[in-house]
Amino acid sequence: MASPLELLVIADDLTGALDTGAQFARSGLRTLVLWGASQVPDAEVLVIDTGTRELPPADARRRLETLVAPWLGSARRLYKKVDSTLRGNVGAELAALLELTGAARAVLAPAFPAQGRTVLDGRLRLHGRPVDFSAGAAGEPCATIAALLAAQADLPVAGVPLSRVRSGPAALASFLPGCSGRILVADAVDDADLARLAEAIALCGPDLLPAGSAGLAAHLPAAWGLAGCLRHSLAPVSPVLLVAGTQHPGLVDQLRQLQRQRRVRVVGDLLGTLLPRGEAVPDERARALAAALLAGDDAILTTCNQPRLAGGGRLVADLLAEVVRRLMVQVRPGALVITGGEVASAVCRSLGAAGIAIGGELEPGIPFGRVLGGTADGLPLVTKAGGFGDEETLCRILATLKGDTTPAQEESHGQH
Repeated sequence: MASPLELLVIADDLTGALDTGAQFARSGLRTLVLWGASQVPDAEVLVIDTGTRELPPADARRRLETLVAPWLGSARRLYKKVDSTLRGNVGAELAALLELTGAARAVLAPAFPAQGRTVLDGRLRLHGRPVDFSAGAAGEPCATIAALLAAQADLPVAGVPLSRVRSGPAALASFLPGCSGRILVADAVDDADLARLAEAIALCGPDLLPAGSAGLAAHLPAAWGLAGCLRHSLAPVSPVLLVAGTQHPGLVDQLRQLQRQRRVRVVGDLLGTLLPRGEAVPDERARALAAALLAGDDAILTTCNQPRLAGGGRLVADLLAEVVRRLMVQVRPGALVITGGEVASAVCRSLGAAGIAIGGELEPGIPFGRVLGGTADGLPLVTKAGGFGDEETLCRILATLKGDTTPAQEESHGQH
């Protein structure tokens, strides 16, 4: 390793790893996302994708400990990235990290105001509407973040009300060490609140383990005084392949809007692979995508129009990844856009990638970078969580990648 790491970020899925790492890359820091690598080539920020979001809690904890423990002595600071809607094993993973690091407390701030996620009175709100969690004891819903964490980890949980957050960084830094909880859930309803929390965390030092979404991470470089000289830009590329692997209603709307505004070839019906004599489907879909890309058209590989498979998220991700792998043997797109962390991870691994060098973000929650290693080495990559963005988000992503000032209003191609 060229020099000690300034920061180790631990994320439970790839899109989260990338959108949080982007907050440090845009401050000029050399930022890499890796999964299970033993050596880091000249990075200031290392983001480990543990891939533990969908695992049972005990398995998630064991994998996290295995992947993270070797790096704890190499990094000056640590940040635990959590999903902004608190999916996954948040309580169990925070408990594991408190034990591994010896930190006295964790401060959890999942708010991401730029994507409509806020926390008030200890309750998560999505675009202003309170969220109830379904991970409570005996299957009962949890109304508060504290109740969710209590169901996941045997640690005392306390709240940091908005009035405390807005008392200012110095007063907040004095308040936090005296709290009775091991996990402190912080209110935040705008970016100014997250900036105060970041400054207080910096004042408290290593006894406090910071945890949150990309929202809190965006304010940590300034609070910690981290800045680098690396600057990234995206040259126009074409054509673009979009892999849409989640069925979030917001993504469905974004895809419809994209097809209204741009000339794109849509390739779907992938789940026929699961039927008898369906082994030819991946090759057929890869050939259809290759024909579109070779003709200069942007293309979409999607399962959004398919029925949901109970417990089939990993299976669908692997199917999409296999189509992309077969496509790359025929033609290499100018850039790859992937929605969904499980899909992004499956695609990158199927291409033999070792990791991703993050360049920054196109807009809040939409990171970009380049694939490291494998058959797609150097390929520009953009990722997005399924629920992030508004109806025009995918249109803006493609316009930026292609160097367009405004998306052309063109007739889309039909469904394969």
